[in-house]
Amino acid sequence: MTRISAGFWALLLLFLGGLWLVLSPFVVVASQPPGQPWSSSTISDVATGGAVALIALAGMVGYLALWLRELLAGANRVSEERTAGGAAEADSPLSRN
Repeated sequence: MTRISAGFWALLLLFLGGLWLVLSPFVVVASQPPGQPWSSSTISDVATGGAVALIALAGMVGYLALWLRELLAGANRVSEERTAGGAAEADSPLSRN
Protein backbone atom coordinates (compact mmCIF):
# COMPACT_ATOMS: atom_id res chain seq x y z
CA MET A 1 0.00 0.00 0.00
CA THR A 2 2.86 2.38 -0.76
CA ARG A 3 0.86 4.10 -3.50
CA ILE A 4 -2.43 5.87 -2.96
CA SER A 5 -5.17 3.49 -4.03
CA ALA A 6 -8.30 4.12 -6.05
CA GLY A 7 -10.34 3.99 -2.85
CA PHE A 8 -8.56 7.03 -1.47
CA TRP A 9 -9.16 8.94 -4.71
CA ALA A 10 -12.85 7.99 -4.55
CA LEU A 11 -13.03 9.31 -0.98
CA LEU A 12 -11.34 12.51 -2.10
CA LEU A 13 -13.90 12.95 -4.88
CA LEU A 14 -16.72 12.33 -2.39
CA PHE A 15 -15.23 14.93 -0.08
CA LEU A 16 -15.03 17.48 -2.88
CA GLY A 17 -18.59 16.62 -3.92
CA GLY A 18 -19.77 17.20 -0.36
CA LEU A 19 -18.03 20.55 -0.27
CA TRP A 20 -19.69 21.48 -3.54
CA LEU A 21 -23.10 20.60 -2.10
CA VAL A 22 -22.40 22.87 0.87
CA LEU A 23 -21.23 25.77 -1.30
CA SER A 24 -23.54 25.42 -4.29
CA PRO A 25 -26.55 27.30 -2.86
CA PHE A 26 -24.33 30.32 -2.33
CA VAL A 27 -22.46 30.10 -5.65
CA VAL A 28 -25.60 29.69 -7.75
CA VAL A 29 -27.36 32.94 -6.81
CA ALA A 30 -30.77 31.86 -8.09
CA SER A 31 -30.85 29.06 -5.52
CA GLN A 32 -30.25 31.19 -2.41
CA PRO A 33 -30.61 34.97 -2.71
CA PRO A 34 -28.15 36.96 -0.56
CA GLY A 35 -29.54 38.31 2.68
CA GLN A 36 -32.62 36.06 2.66
CA PRO A 37 -33.40 33.31 5.18
CA TRP A 38 -32.24 29.90 4.12
CA SER A 39 -34.77 27.98 2.06
CA SER A 40 -35.51 24.33 2.72
CA SER A 41 -33.45 23.30 -0.34
CA THR A 42 -30.45 25.28 0.96
CA ILE A 43 -30.74 23.64 4.37
CA SER A 44 -31.00 20.22 2.70
CA ASP A 45 -27.98 20.86 0.47
CA VAL A 46 -25.81 22.12 3.32
CA ALA A 47 -26.80 19.26 5.66
CA THR A 48 -26.35 16.54 3.03
CA GLY A 49 -23.10 18.01 1.74
CA GLY A 50 -21.73 18.39 5.25
CA ALA A 51 -22.58 14.78 6.09
CA VAL A 52 -21.01 13.46 2.86
CA ALA A 53 -17.88 15.59 3.38
CA LEU A 54 -17.48 14.48 7.02
CA ILE A 55 -17.91 10.79 6.20
CA ALA A 56 -15.43 11.04 3.33
CA LEU A 57 -12.97 12.95 5.52
CA ALA A 58 -13.24 10.28 8.22
CA GLY A 59 -12.56 7.62 5.58
CA MET A 60 -9.51 9.48 4.29
CA VAL A 61 -8.12 9.93 7.80
CA GLY A 62 -8.66 6.22 8.51
CA TYR A 63 -7.00 5.25 5.24
CA LEU A 64 -4.00 7.49 5.93
CA ALA A 65 -3.71 6.14 9.50
CA LEU A 66 -3.60 2.56 8.22
CA TRP A 67 -1.12 3.56 5.52
CA LEU A 68 1.13 5.18 8.14
CA ARG A 69 0.87 2.09 10.38
CA GLU A 70 1.93 -0.13 7.48
CA LEU A 71 4.77 2.24 6.60
CA LEU A 72 6.07 2.19 10.18
CA ALA A 73 5.77 -1.60 10.36
CA GLY A 74 7.84 -1.88 7.18
CA ALA A 75 10.47 0.46 8.63
CA ASN A 76 10.60 -1.63 11.84
CA ARG A 77 11.02 -4.82 9.78
CA VAL A 78 13.93 -3.31 7.86
CA SER A 79 15.50 -2.09 11.11
CA GLU A 80 15.17 -5.54 12.71
CA GLU A 81 16.62 -7.23 9.63
CA ARG A 82 19.62 -4.90 9.68
CA THR A 83 20.12 -5.47 13.41
CA ALA A 84 19.81 -9.25 13.05
CA GLY A 85 22.13 -9.21 10.04
CA GLY A 86 24.74 -7.20 11.95
CA ALA A 87 24.58 -9.58 14.93
CA ALA A 88 24.94 -12.61 12.67
CA GLU A 89 28.01 -11.12 11.01
CA ALA A 90 29.59 -10.32 14.39
CA ASP A 91 29.14 -13.96 15.50
CA SER A 92 30.60 -15.50 12.35
CA PRO A 93 34.13 -16.94 12.62
CA LEU A 94 35.22 -15.04 9.52
CA SER A 95 34.61 -11.64 11.13
CA ARG A 96 37.03 -12.31 14.01
CA ASN A 97 40.09 -11.59 11.93
